[in-house]
Amino acid sequence: MRKEVEAMFGRIRVHRHNHQYLVDLRVRIFRVETGQEHISWKKYQALKVAAEEEERFWMKLFADLNGVAYERQLAIHRKHAAIERIEVMLKRHLELNPGDKEMDPLIAALRSAKSNNRDVPPEMLGEFRKKFDYLYVDGPKPPAEPLGLFKRFFRS
Repeated sequence: MRKEVEAMFGRIRVHRHNHQYLVDLRVRIFRVETGQEHISWKKYQALKVAAEEEERFWMKLFADLNGVAYERQLAIHRKHAAIERIEVMLKRHLELNPGDKEMDPLIAALRSAKSNNRDVPPEMLGEFRKKFDYLYVDGPKPPAEPLGLFKRFFRS
């Protein structure tokens, strides 16, 4: 039977989907982006692609189970993922700067958003995101493009 299937469709790669795998991918991507772990740009891109594939699989599955459109399920998921990402950035910030009292309003807004299923005000998120930009200084950067012959000689 297996040979017949392979003859019809070629070799089929079986991939077991595990929601924890998606969570682990996102944690690793965050660690790489914040300079806590160093990998090549190529491996970083591969991690991002794997996370997107897993997310697409789970969102299609959840959309079917919930009886909603894929786009709606994805929007709901991305909203929750954004809040979780801010929580992770806040946690990392507090690890690096213990006792930072400026973050108390953000902590209160995030707690309220999670417990009451409300949105965090976008202006508050924008303000605090700017404060967290320093976390990404050591993140992966694409390789520099090689200079052409003309640019090598006439670089200013």
